[in-house]
Amino acid sequence: FGGKFKVPIAHAIAASAEHIVCISTGVGLGPLLGFAQEEMKIGKRHVTIFGGFRDVRDVVLEDELDQLARQFPERFTWHACISSLHDERYPVPMGFEGLRGRVTQVVPRLLDASNLLSGKTHIHLIGNGGMVNHLREGFAALGMAGECVTQEIYFNHKLKATPAEVSDLVDILKAPVEQSQAWSGAET
Repeated sequence: FGGKFKVPIAHAIAASAEHIVCISTGVGLGPLLGFAQEEMKIGKRHVTIFGGFRDVRDVVLEDELDQLARQFPERFTWHACISSLHDERYPVPMGFEGLRGRVTQVVPRLLDASNLLSGKTHIHLIGNGGMVNHLREGFAALGMAGECVTQEIYFNHKLKATPAEVSDLVDILKAPVEQSQAWSGAET
């Protein structure tokens, strides 16, 4: 993590956070990798990264992220979310182990609302303003404390979610998660 840009991730994390969930699109993954590497060296918190990409071929830093996950299996995990794979016309590449769909559609289904509202989970959103604004508004409407959600927007700054999209997101976040699909962060 080479320098301070808008909200330096490490300096913005809520003091009460035990688990940091980072959600990015595209190049937002780079700063998250740098943050996660530093957190693994000096911190004790769990870090989970969800990186959103259009196509499997767009995934960056896969080797570095996989290495960090092997090095710190108790505290770090990451997942690629491929938006083109939500469409059945796009076959899933052999060996692909990531998530299918946009991060705004997939990740909320994997998060437990009680963990989000506990004050012990911090969300950092980075990348496309459409994604950042949509998720930030949904987490706020759910009732997450403002200091537990930080953001960095690289483009599409003004793109906002509709009230219906925010309402749908809150419904997804509040819905019980099937145990087979549950992801609470405890796995990291």
